Amino acid sequence: MTVLITAASHAEAYRLERLLQSTHVVFADYHHLPNFSFSSRQFINIPKGDSNTYAHEVLKVCLDLEIDKIYPLYSDEILALAGSQQLFNEYGIEVIIPSLNWLKRNPFKKTTYSKNLVILEKGNITVGDLPKNATLPELLATGIFTWDMHHNTVIYNLYTVTHANLR
Repeated sequence: MTVLITAASHAEAYRLERLLQSTHVVFADYHHLPNFSFSSRQFINIPKGDSNTYAHEVLKVCLDLEIDKIYPLYSDEILALAGSQQLFNEYGIEVIIPSLNWLKRNPFKKTTYSKNLVILEKGNITVGDLPKNATLPELLATGIFTWDMHHNTVIYNLYTVTHANLR
């Protein structure tokens, strides 16, 4: 399985890579990435998430590189891909982000470091753990989240490197 992790110019991308323990990861960013000849990692440049052609250009990259899953970490990318999930699904590419309904109800917040990171896919925990007796909100089916306890309640935040407002 080949996965694409965006925001390669940020430490959050490499933390996610370690947690996934995937055999083949492609890193992407709209920032210029140096070409390390000694690195076993693959880096590519993609457009910024607020580009009108972002979803189609990322789809082309995914098809060319046989990407199976995308883990977007910039908030503008998450928003762009939320509106294009059906397109990616038609090609068998999973985009690991919450539903557009969840995104509209939960404004982006600047992610603070949390040791508690969980990846949900279709309501199942694929990476990480939750406290015993923790429940997932109904719309929280897919995405990368940090969580913390507040007055015996689990508070979820989307794991991103930047925050943005819904358009």
